[in-house]
Amino acid sequence: MIYDLVDKAFKTLLSLNEEDERKFADARKDINHINHILHDMVIIDTKSSALLMHVSIMLAVVIGMLFTLIGPKESGSILAYMLKIEMVAYAVVAMVLLRCLDIMGSPFRKLRNEMHEIDAQYHQEIVTRRAIYQLMSRVVFILTVVLILITFLKIFGFQ
Repeated sequence: MIYDLVDKAFKTLLSLNEEDERKFADARKDINHINHILHDMVIIDTKSSALLMHVSIMLAVVIGMLFTLIGPKESGSILAYMLKIEMVAYAVVAMVLLRCLDIMGSPFRKLRNEMHEIDAQYHQEIVTRRAIYQLMSRVVFILTVVLILITFLKIFGFQ
C-alpha cells in the first residue's frame, strides 16, 4: 500500500512514462555490439563503485585525522592544511566518480533518434566512463600516498 503511494508520487514527480521505457528497449535492441557495450559498462560500474567505496573510507579517515591528530593549537599548521586539501580532493573525486554510475535511458538520459546516433552515443559513453575511471584511479592512488606521507610526518613530530 505505502509502496504504491510512493511509486505513484515518483511517477508523477518524475513524469515517468512506461511507453518511454518500451521505446528505450526497442531502440537499444538493434545496437551493434550491445552485449560488449553492456559488459564494458558493468565492468566500469563495478570498478568505479569499488573505487568510490575506497574514496568514501579515505574521506572518513581524513576527517577523523583532522579531529583526532590535529589539535586546536595546530589547526593552522601545514599538516592541517594538507589534510584539508586532501579532504576536498577526495570529495571532488567522489563527485566525479558518481558520473561513472549514471544510467542511460528514460527519463533523464534519453537515446537519440537514429540508430547510428544511438550506437555512437553508447560508444562515447564507454569512452567517457573509462577515461574518468582511469584518471580518478590514478588521482586516488596519489592522494592515498600523500595521506600516508602526512601520517608519517605527524607520527614523527612534524608540525
